[in-house]
Amino acid sequence: MRGRQSACRGLVPPSHLDALGAERDAEARRTRLARNDGSVVNPVAEHGGEVAGWARHGPCRDGGVRTRTPGCVRPTWIRSTAAASAVRC
Repeated sequence: MRGRQSACRGLVPPSHLDALGAERDAEARRTRLARNDGSVVNPVAEHGGEVAGWARHGPCRDGGVRTRTPGCVRPTWIRSTAAASAVRC
């Protein structure tokens, strides 16, 4: 969450960024994963037996509407301690 807050500071209202929290984000992601129709893929990278990174890709969106065009990469993260090592998905 801190990375998103830092990257979006000045672009998103501070009240929204300040309200972001790991528990709320985790619940929203669980909901999205549970209702996934298979068109979105969520690969996870591991390093030393721990989750070290995550990406998401699937159909592109045009004005918030899903299209049939594949290949759009969405939010991606990698743990900074793992980035120092060679992590491959």
